[in-house]
Amino acid sequence: MRDFYAYLTKRLRQNQPEAVLSIDVFAYSFLKNDGLGVGQRLGDAAVYFDVVSPMVYPSHYASGNFGFVNPAEEPYQVVRQTLEKGKVLLAAASSTAIIRPWIQDFNIGADYNAQMVQEEMRAVRDAGFGDTWMVWNPSNIYEKEEFLESFRPFRF
Repeated sequence: MRDFYAYLTKRLRQNQPEAVLSIDVFAYSFLKNDGLGVGQRLGDAAVYFDVVSPMVYPSHYASGNFGFVNPAEEPYQVVRQTLEKGKVLLAAASSTAIIRPWIQDFNIGADYNAQMVQEEMRAVRDAGFGDTWMVWNPSNIYEKEEFLESFRPFRF
């Protein structure tokens, strides 16, 4: 995959040098740098892309991850611990990529409510990535209550 990332980045930047390149990756690539059997190594991607977006959906973690029987019921801890582990891999790769995680807003593994979505947002902030998250619901249904806490007026 590293060779593909290098080829892709080179070709895209030949025609659009100012393009911002991003990639979505499995969240497990923030936990292990062994390729996950599909070639996703955070260190490889992070040096070729401007933005790396791990899909840190707690429902996609196996029972036992981080010691939780049902990781989907622990959105703050799963998101925070994943991002913290990923910071170590990013530092080892000397990456300057922006990390903009995808967070969960759908009912798999647990009934997701506004508080759980806000816990994921808080975990991203607490891990040191600010409000740089994207939220996904496969039905494309979002409730404003989930986002009220996140939006603050900008101060100049």
